[in-house]
Amino acid sequence: MNENILETIEIYNQIAKLKNIKLEFKSEEDITVFADRNMLFTVMRNLINNAVKFTPEKGKITVGIERNMQLAKVWVKDTGVGIAKEKQELVFEMANGSSAGTSGETGKGLGLFFCKEFVKMNNGDIYIESKAGKGTVISFTVPLFSLPEN
Repeated sequence: MNENILETIEIYNQIAKLKNIKLEFKSEEDITVFADRNMLFTVMRNLINNAVKFTPEKGKITVGIERNMQLAKVWVKDTGVGIAKEKQELVFEMANGSSAGTSGETGKGLGLFFCKEFVKMNNGDIYIESKAGKGTVISFTVPLFSLPEN
């Protein structure tokens, strides 16, 4: 998973630099998960893309991963515009609409819907914590990879 995250950060690092956004990765260990690599790559691209899109200049985005029992927990935390409490439950719905980014970036408003579906297809869950004007943390879990004991 670490490799997947680092590859995604590399893709968005130049865009983040154009907005003078610090994009960093935090992990204390290399974590292997039992999930579809391409689906998780799509999830990571969408989450980091959204963080860059909705974080104003001189902001910060932190991507991290940690073990949590038999799960890996991955998060993308930004210092962006945040999401109002009443809209948070709708962000993972298909018809949630789109919003312009802090530099006029556009989208269709479907990305988080697909993130939720891809995470669920890989036996995980996805969560959002946000405060308007303060930023957002979107985290998801997927099972850790473990070899059978026999």
